[in-house]
Amino acid sequence: MMEEADALVIYRDRYWRPGKCDALPDALALAHADTLYNIGPGAAPRILQRAVNACGLGIAVDGKIGPATLTAIRHLEREGRLGDLLRAQAAERLYYYKTRPGWPVYGRGWQARTQRCFDTCMALAVATQEATDKDSNSPHGKAAGEGAVAIRKPDKRANGYRAMLGGE
Repeated sequence: MMEEADALVIYRDRYWRPGKCDALPDALALAHADTLYNIGPGAAPRILQRAVNACGLGIAVDGKIGPATLTAIRHLEREGRLGDLLRAQAAERLYYYKTRPGWPVYGRGWQARTQRCFDTCMALAVATQEATDKDSNSPHGKAAGEGAVAIRKPDKRANGYRAMLGGE
């Protein structure tokens, strides 16, 4: 049986670092990391790049998380559109799963995993924003608006990407 420390080394060296997760906002890093180790390091960067493009930015879908992808993600974050990017990433991930031959057998599990990941990442994004807002309002924090990233809380359909895909 593999030791936890060995598993963490594999996770870090094969997925987290090559996937550039450390360069992403926390909530997006979690979503991307889950995609990396569930779908694989070949498709996951393309899924993220397609999600960036779904948010209206035109970057190359080359499978490499490089300066152009990171700049586009930072732009969306500054614009307060991290929630939109998380929704688009979940939608692209689900679309990818639906193109797999295993969808009829594993689709419900893949969809549930994608939903849980999306919900967790949105909660993390909202909590991070609330902490940033709190720090911004303290006398020792940043000035209001300085470096803050607006996260829109999900509407009643916290499963926003399902609605985009015509689901529940």
